[in-house]
Amino acid sequence: MNWVLLFIHYIFPVVLCTFFLIPVKTDAQPPAFYNYYLDGNGYLVQKMWDKAIENYNKALTVYTVDYVYFNRGNAKFGLKDYKGAIADYDKTISLNNEYSTAYYQRALVRFAMGENLAGCEDMKMAKKYNCPGANDEFKKNCKQ
Repeated sequence: MNWVLLFIHYIFPVVLCTFFLIPVKTDAQPPAFYNYYLDGNGYLVQKMWDKAIENYNKALTVYTVDYVYFNRGNAKFGLKDYKGAIADYDKTISLNNEYSTAYYQRALVRFAMGENLAGCEDMKMAKKYNCPGANDEFKKNCKQ
C-alpha cells in the first residue's frame, strides 16, 4: 500500500479526531488517582482490607469523590471498624445524598452494631433510591 494513502485514510483521521474533534474534560481525575483507586479495588476484592484502605487514602489525597469514601467504608466494614465505616458512608452521603448503596451498607453496619432503629431508617432510604436488596433486608430486619 502506498504510504501517502495509508496516511490519508488511516493515520490522519485518528490524529484529527484525537486532537481536534474529541472534547477534553478539564475536570478529569489525575492518573495517579485511578492508580490508587483501582489498586484499592483489587485489594478490596481480595479482602486485603488494610491495603485497600491505604490505597483509598492515597486516592483521596489526589481527588475527593463519593465512591472512594464508599469503598473505603466497605473495607473498614470488613475489618469490623464499624465507626470508621459509618463515618465513610456519612461522607459518601454528604457528597451524594442519593447514593443508595451507601444507605444500604450503613444500615448493615448499624444492624451489626445492634442499632436496628437507625439501620431501618437507612434501609428506608436505600429502598427510596431503589437499591437492589433493600426491600428484602428491610423485611428481614425492620418492623413495618
